[in-house]
Amino acid sequence: MFAKKSLLSIVATALLLGVSVTGGGMSPVFATSVQQSPQQIMRIIGDKYQVGEVLSDKDAELVKKYAFQPNQVKTLADAQPDNWTVTGSNSNTAFNAFMSGTVYVGLNLWENNFRADLTTYVQKGTPTHYQNSIQLEAYGLVGAGGTKIGKTAEFEVSSGWTPSNKLQYSSTFDQPFNASVAYYYITPKGAVKGAAGSIEIVGVGKKK
Repeated sequence: MFAKKSLLSIVATALLLGVSVTGGGMSPVFATSVQQSPQQIMRIIGDKYQVGEVLSDKDAELVKKYAFQPNQVKTLADAQPDNWTVTGSNSNTAFNAFMSGTVYVGLNLWENNFRADLTTYVQKGTPTHYQNSIQLEAYGLVGAGGTKIGKTAEFEVSSGWTPSNKLQYSSTFDQPFNASVAYYYITPKGAVKGAAGSIEIVGVGKKK
């Protein structure tokens, strides 16, 4: 049985008009690099800007490189669905845990849909509380001229810390949002805590 709670803060800028975005890109949560992972790079960029702010040219190029670029959007009624499977694992002295789930992002010119099912599992340790969450950041053309890339939306949905001593905990999220989206990045997380300590798992994704 899924637990369902949402903590949502959505903000968006003007509608992206007359712009085609082409498909391509790797998973927005794919992470591996010698120095900084794409996750770390995108986290730094995400923390640097508020919704509506224009990105620097350097950061805009990094977004183009590491964020996911959806398929072409042709009409208001022609939403482009992206389906992802997400997995992740982590261990420390208190816990050995992993997460898995699915994420759906249905993008349109303005009205978009977001759904996720996430489960966190404990293989070693004694849990007392769980928390599942997922963050989405979107980027598109902003400003009066619509010629610069900026942040167009940012939100996080979370189960909040929920008491449970079972060895797994599931959450489902279903949330529409309004924004012009040329690129987006998602970060799913699972977390567990108990008397012996806590652990956080950051998921990576693969497009179905």
